[in-house]
Amino acid sequence: MYKDVLWLHRISRVLLVAVALVTVNTAIAGPLLYDVRYNPLLKGETELQLVFDEELTLEPKVQVFNSPARIEMFFDTAELEVGLNDVAVNQAGISNVTNVLTDSGLKVTVNLDRLKIYETEVHNNLVSIRVSDNPLTESENEDVVMDSGDVSGNYINRIQSIDFRRGEKGEAKVLVFLQDTQAAIEVHESGGKIYADFHHTDILDDLLYELDVLDFGTVVSNIETFKEDGLSRVVIEPNAQFTFTYQQIDNILTLTVEKDETQNAYLDGGVEYQGRPMTLNFQDISVRAALQIIAGYNDFNLVTSDSVTGNITLRLDGVPWDQALDVVLRIKGLDKRMDGSILMVAPAEELAAREAKDLKAKQQVEDLEPLYSEYIRLNYAKAENFADLLKTDRNSIITARGSVSVDQRTNTLLVKDTVKSIENIRRMIETLDIPVQQVVIESRMVTVRDNVTEDLGVRWGFSDQGSSVGISGSLEGAEGIYNATSTSNAPSISDRLNVNLPISNPAASIGLHIAKLANGTLIDLELSALEEENKGEIIASPRIIAANQQKARIEQGTEIPYTESASSGATTVSFKKAVLSLEVTPHITPDNKVILDLIITQDTRGDTVQT
Repeated sequence: MYKDVLWLHRISRVLLVAVALVTVNTAIAGPLLYDVRYNPLLKGETELQLVFDEELTLEPKVQVFNSPARIEMFFDTAELEVGLNDVAVNQAGISNVTNVLTDSGLKVTVNLDRLKIYETEVHNNLVSIRVSDNPLTESENEDVVMDSGDVSGNYINRIQSIDFRRGEKGEAKVLVFLQDTQAAIEVHESGGKIYADFHHTDILDDLLYELDVLDFGTVVSNIETFKEDGLSRVVIEPNAQFTFTYQQIDNILTLTVEKDETQNAYLDGGVEYQGRPMTLNFQDISVRAALQIIAGYNDFNLVTSDSVTGNITLRLDGVPWDQALDVVLRIKGLDKRMDGSILMVAPAEELAAREAKDLKAKQQVEDLEPLYSEYIRLNYAKAENFADLLKTDRNSIITARGSVSVDQRTNTLLVKDTVKSIENIRRMIETLDIPVQQVVIESRMVTVRDNVTEDLGVRWGFSDQGSSVGISGSLEGAEGIYNATSTSNAPSISDRLNVNLPISNPAASIGLHIAKLANGTLIDLELSALEEENKGEIIASPRIIAANQQKARIEQGTEIPYTESASSGATTVSFKKAVLSLEVTPHITPDNKVILDLIITQDTRGDTVQT
């Protein structure tokens, strides 16, 4: 009897604990997603319906990604019905809907073939997602896009303002304020910069600027905005190693950039993963099972080597499947190869050894492969140039057993090699044996000498005779004037000049005997002027045809002989060119413009120097 009472007491304790656990679970459990429906609508739209078992009290957080195109919705404290992880749709560009439970709640992902216009609405226990498969045109946007305000044309949203702030811990915060909550935002790192791409989003012209934020003392030094075809881009330039996170709450995108103090050089941050996101949370699972889950998520066939062993613990939330696969392989020293839809996994050393063995076997087959002869006639290029290209020591196209010769008369290549090598040679000739662009260059070279000489001369004289004085241009003239009894025996004109500044060899002059006064006064004046111009022109107009990237030269002149003495005492006659030459190398750009490299010379014979 005592044992029965004790047994009943233990059962009651277990029942009480079970009831308590059920009560606690009921208290903390959120709405349960138990069905996903889809219905085609008019105008190329499809409506997805997420059905919960109770009314939703909070709006879901929605994020849109462009690569791969998807819409992600987050429901806090929500639950998921068993067996509802993946729902195939295949309607209006919607491939499927995946539902994953995370630590913070439920994540619903709508996978698309491309970015689309959408609208979400929550009504009681039903979440409706209307997705349009129509292209983004102005007329269709007016019918599909809801509550878009002034947004029109090919845009579903608009950037209204951009703000920069310094956080409490010195981090940089870039805030982008959107007009609406609908936004397809893709944030990625490339070349040491952060690119935030807002697809099908307009931006005000006043916001297209470059902002220097170095004075804020953060890891970010510059912010620049761009507007391209249907894309608004915000480029953030850090000045040190960095890490970044971003989130969209309502119509505000907040991008936080912090200095990376623990950068691990082992990780290759340059790899961009494009796979669909997946969540893995396993404790001490075998590597084979983890690989099987990843392969099944992508409908791959999996082949693993017998050397793949061991266990692994995974906790990955929303990670692209290809990144998750690389992490598993890297930790276990494995590598992969893809052959169509077959995923082969083995240790890296084993795969490398197998490939080396395959290459060695392939090389042995090539060494035993029969040789064939082929005659290939060229149309535009010279056969000997192609032969030199084929026979280069580095990266030779022909095999070690192959040979190539040239028939210059017919411009033909005579090739003897394997079938594969001959096919490669033919492919190369089809690519390179094409007409080369040519350009006709007409130039005019002018040499002008302009020597102008201008001279101006004047001669004038004043002669006068007084009772005791004589005035003239010289002592002889003054004496002659003083002793002269009349103007007939006055001194010569050269002796009567007070100013005698003539020019040599004047071209023309004018002389005036201005006055012969009664009292014996004489005034003489002569003006002379010379203007001499010596102009000479040497004009050359060469015309030359040059091929693209090929040097062409034209010259005209003489060769000047000169003697050279050798150390033995013998002399030889050499020639030096004295020519007017034009050397040109054209570069024809794809838009039919020409870049020219010009070298012009005009040589003349100098003075003879005795040595």
